Amino acid sequence: MELHQIDPVIEHFRILGLHNERNISLDMNGNVKILVGDNGSGKTTLLNCMYYVLNKQFEKLNNICFGKIEIKFYGSEPLTITKEEVEELNLDEVFFEPQLREISRYIPREIVLELTKRAASLSFSSFANYIRSKGYMYKIPMSSREMYDACRVGYTHYNSQITLNSRYKMWNEYVDKHFDLKILYLPTYRRVEEDLSNLGSYENDFSDSLINFGMSDVKQRFKNVRNELRDSAVSLYTNLNGRMLTQLTTDYVATAEQFKKIKNTEALKIVLDRVGDSISSETKNRILELVENKTIEQERYHPLVFILSNLIDVYFEQKELDDAIKEFVYVSNKYLVNKTFIYNESKVEITIINNRSESEVELDNLSSGEKQLVSIFSKLYLEKNSSYAILFDEPELSLSIEWQTELLPDILHSDKCGYMLAATHSPFIFQNSLDSLTDSLNVTYCEV
Repeated sequence: MELHQIDPVIEHFRILGLHNERNISLDMNGNVKILVGDNGSGKTTLLNCMYYVLNKQFEKLNNICFGKIEIKFYGSEPLTITKEEVEELNLDEVFFEPQLREISRYIPREIVLELTKRAASLSFSSFANYIRSKGYMYKIPMSSREMYDACRVGYTHYNSQITLNSRYKMWNEYVDKHFDLKILYLPTYRRVEEDLSNLGSYENDFSDSLINFGMSDVKQRFKNVRNELRDSAVSLYTNLNGRMLTQLTTDYVATAEQFKKIKNTEALKIVLDRVGDSISSETKNRILELVENKTIEQERYHPLVFILSNLIDVYFEQKELDDAIKEFVYVSNKYLVNKTFIYNESKVEITIINNRSESEVELDNLSSGEKQLVSIFSKLYLEKNSSYAILFDEPELSLSIEWQTELLPDILHSDKCGYMLAATHSPFIFQNSLDSLTDSLNVTYCEV
């Protein structure tokens, strides 16, 4: 069944008294909706508010002029949040910690709050890696250990404020109970041309749920999947060594199933290459020759059959991640101009090749539109989250008409999208199978 035909995760989302002049309402009859409408109708504000609520960043609603927000999940009673209730949440106590006040001189308080939450859940080494990857430690004149300790102290103040505020606690529990998708928000203000970490100033949020179209995140995802494949291979090889010692202390006889496995020469070539330099190319070629001319069926090679068949088992245990990389490459290649992603399974490497010169292209040299799409698809295919709620503001920016037509269907076909709400001005975004899923906000004006 199509996603839009399943009972909606969110039945409605309403903002009453927006800018003291209007009420806006979104009603969902499925899990996919494309909002169309004029500038100033409130589409972006609704997306922002929905993001803050679903991501449980209620304090950020303080920046919005509204009277009341109401969200209703499927099969639940609605949750109502008033501006007065948001204003009652006082997070100033978090910054009583002197070092946190010092940190907030260099980055916005919203990011400092994000760091306090991360410090509470991460080990020091993981926290240090995170702030290094985001560029924070190069902007703030204190050690990563000092930042970690200060943020952990700050979190105790933050948590005490949340605990004391019964409404805030209730809002968190309500969202946790009814909403289990990871949020991916793609707002229009994200910088595409440069990595945000290289800018002299920061935007207000570096949360993982806000996608960054700079290529540092994509490079990190490539590195992560490569390391995961290699690390899992090492673990599986270690396990194989133990079983191999057990088997080789006897007169081992290979099974018919093991012989069948090693006849998959394509997989065999890949696993031999992944073993690396510990086996010479001459030995690898000799093994392939033994398989191809069936000499390996001789009794003296049965222990080798055991080893090779188990190496192929290792390959297929990693196949889910391998296939995800292949899907990423296939989909991304639809959007590259005169360039092609290449996945070398043997070396576990993802590269981009210029179709004309056959030279390698750096991710940073992609066009703005290409970066945007590569970033989105790497997030969907190369990260482990099973399902996202995707909020997309003006997906047409930097994209050709052809790309606009294909983008949202390709995102939905990733099977990683459990809910999608997109706001657009471009008719090409929905000139496809999603045409029937367009709608506009219901807007009514308050009496003065």
